[in-house]
Amino acid sequence: MAVPLDWYRAGFENALSGIALHELITNDDGEPVDYVFLEVNPGFERILGVSGDTLIGRRVTEVFPGIEQEPWIDTYGRVVATGEPVFFQQHSEVLEMDFEVHAYRPTPGHFVTVFHDITPYVAARHALEDSEALRRSVIESSADHIMLIDLEGNIRYINRTVEGLAEEQVLGTQIRDHVDPRWHPSMDACFRRVVETRQPDSYVVEYEYPDGTTGYFESRVGPVMRDDVVVAMTVSATDRSEHRELEEKLRQSQKMEAIGRLAGGVAHDFNNLLTGIKGFSHLGLSRDNIDALLADDLAQISALTDQAGDLTHQLLAFSRRQPIDLRVLDINSVIGETGEMLRRLLGSSFTFDIVPAADLHNVRADRSQLQQILMNLVVNARDAMPAGGAIVIETANVAFETEDRNHPLAGAPCARITVSDDGPGIAVDALPHIFEPFFTTKEAGRGTGLGLATVYGIVRQHDGHLVVRSEPGQGAQFEVYFPAVDEELDERPEIGGHDRRRTGTETVLVVEDEDAVREVTSRVLRSRGYTVVEASNPEEAQGVFEGQPIDLLVTDVVMPGGDGPSLFLALSRLDSNLRVIYMSGYADPAGIGDVAALGAPFLRKPFAPDQLVRMVRDCLDA
Repeated sequence: MAVPLDWYRAGFENALSGIALHELITNDDGEPVDYVFLEVNPGFERILGVSGDTLIGRRVTEVFPGIEQEPWIDTYGRVVATGEPVFFQQHSEVLEMDFEVHAYRPTPGHFVTVFHDITPYVAARHALEDSEALRRSVIESSADHIMLIDLEGNIRYINRTVEGLAEEQVLGTQIRDHVDPRWHPSMDACFRRVVETRQPDSYVVEYEYPDGTTGYFESRVGPVMRDDVVVAMTVSATDRSEHRELEEKLRQSQKMEAIGRLAGGVAHDFNNLLTGIKGFSHLGLSRDNIDALLADDLAQISALTDQAGDLTHQLLAFSRRQPIDLRVLDINSVIGETGEMLRRLLGSSFTFDIVPAADLHNVRADRSQLQQILMNLVVNARDAMPAGGAIVIETANVAFETEDRNHPLAGAPCARITVSDDGPGIAVDALPHIFEPFFTTKEAGRGTGLGLATVYGIVRQHDGHLVVRSEPGQGAQFEVYFPAVDEELDERPEIGGHDRRRTGTETVLVVEDEDAVREVTSRVLRSRGYTVVEASNPEEAQGVFEGQPIDLLVTDVVMPGGDGPSLFLALSRLDSNLRVIYMSGYADPAGIGDVAALGAPFLRKPFAPDQLVRMVRDCLDA
């Protein structure tokens, strides 16, 4: 049965698609150059937003100027010429729309177009493609190792493999195959939690690279969901090796700082005890008709006190709480002065060379502590080579190089001291601990473990930097960096260096919170003819001072209820002629860190009575 024409008409009129009948226009050469609208349906009008009345009988180039720059006319020309229908998608810049088009030839010279507006779908597709491109770019360019694994732990995708593994060695393998078995329990537990909770989780592993080095990875695991069920997991492994190394350095620094505070406090208290022991032993030795055996015992006590004092000085140097007499020095000169003593320490089984740099930068340092650095480093090298060897001290002008731009010495001119040996080197596991106090690789009974810790403390107290380079069998090299100063050498004489008359009749105010130190100091001065007034704290001292004339104040630096410099400042307002000597086991970093900054003589505990009376006489006679 023939289909009534009105059925076709109804389909044409009610179709949601845009439908149009066109006549192709060609030039003299038969090439398509335009086409005319013969009939359009309501769907056409709705999609393009134009009225059919404005289209019928008009050329497309008239209705839509610029459309000839797009491929529509050529495409429809081929349909008319060949009679072959086409189906295609096309974007129109002129119409700012995307179309899905079916075109065919009903009669010669004519063609029909049936089209849909697919602009929203194309926009969505482009957005999806952009999103996918962005996701892939982020994943592929990430420094992390990002994997997709199935629920059995098989690796289905990886953005980049770890060094030494090809992609084909990884894809399809179990993730467990690439992780040390000791980490399997924590990894498996993390995967189970992600599947059960459908929430991200993490675990950490250590990975051993093919070259034998170890990497530390933090892996974040996320669920891949489908219909509210976990069907796979993503694993993003971040190399935290550098971060972990920094954390370890921070913990080490905090540990060293805590030990330093403890060592400084212990050494300070111990110095007070040693001052009393040394002072009373000297008082005993100064008595008339003392028994010879008792005198020998007291002399031994005094000598042992000096040894104990050296030990506390090392503790204070490590803790950076030992007062320092900073002066502008020539390091080469100090090394030269110390060189002969160092040679005697080494003996004939060692070769010892000093290689000084010409025109070495001057530095601001404590001469005795600089000598202590040299002594400790050379002794450390000697002890590492029981059978003998070669030790070299070398100096150089350098610019301090570091990757840490915030380092206070970064790029700064420095004078460098290098102490190197050709011994067995330092074991890899010992290297991170060599500057820790009481750490030693020597057998029991040899060494205190404070030598390198002392060097570490002194260098830090001088705002310098210490580097050690060593490999097993390749010897060791210690580099000490001191900031350069553009100043002339300081030729001041050492405080208390002149042997003058040691008695006097002046009045001395002794302020010290430790009873034993205060008593022995006062007794020593009284034995030399001085009038001594005592006070146990700054407040008591001010009350005593206002009651009588005082020629000299001898005061501890750090005391409960105040400090020596502040006390002297207050008393000197009452008497501008007052003089002062400071004494302490250390100068607290919150107060005085540089003896030279005190502007007055400094007596370091434990001190001998002769040191005290000599400094008192020098100060009063100055």
